[in-house]
Amino acid sequence: MKRRKDFVGMMVFDVGGKKIGTVTDIYIDFYKGIVKGFKISAFSLFKKKQFIAVEDILSLNEVIVTAKTTSEEGIAFLDIKDMEVISNEGNILGVVEDVLINLLNYSIKGMIVASGIFDKIYKGKRVLLINNSILGEKEILYYEDQRISFKSLPHNLVMSNE
Repeated sequence: MKRRKDFVGMMVFDVGGKKIGTVTDIYIDFYKGIVKGFKISAFSLFKKKQFIAVEDILSLNEVIVTAKTTSEEGIAFLDIKDMEVISNEGNILGVVEDVLINLLNYSIKGMIVASGIFDKIYKGKRVLLINNSILGEKEILYYEDQRISFKSLPHNLVMSNE
C-alpha cells in the first residue's frame, strides 16, 4: 500500500529512457475507487499531454517507466484534498488529507482524514473506507459502520506502562 504523497515528485521516463517529467498529482475515479493515472509536469514547454494512464505504466519502482502520455481523465486528487468529510448524522469528521492505494490493481482502499493538529497528536488520523463515501460538490458524505473504526496513531507519543 502506498499513499498519494509517495508518488508526488517521482521521476517519469519513456521506454527509450528519456526523462519526461515528475509526478505532481494523481487522477482518480471516486465512484469506482480506482486510480486512473498520474499528472506529470513535463520538462518540455510545448508538450500538451501531461498525463499517464495506469494502463500505460510499464514499471513502477523508484521511477515510473511509461509507454505513452495521453489526455487527462478522472478527478484530480488536489480537487478533493482538504474537502470536509461529514457523517450521516451531520458531524464533521475532518478534512481529506491523503488516500491509500493498492499497487496490485491501483484501487483506493481508504481516505486518510484529519480533524486538526491537536486531534492528530492525541487521537491520530482516521482511515475511512472509500466504499462508504459519496462525493458531493463541497463535501464528502461518509456513512460509517459504528462497529469498525480505523486509526493511524503517532508513534512514540503514547506512553505505556509495559
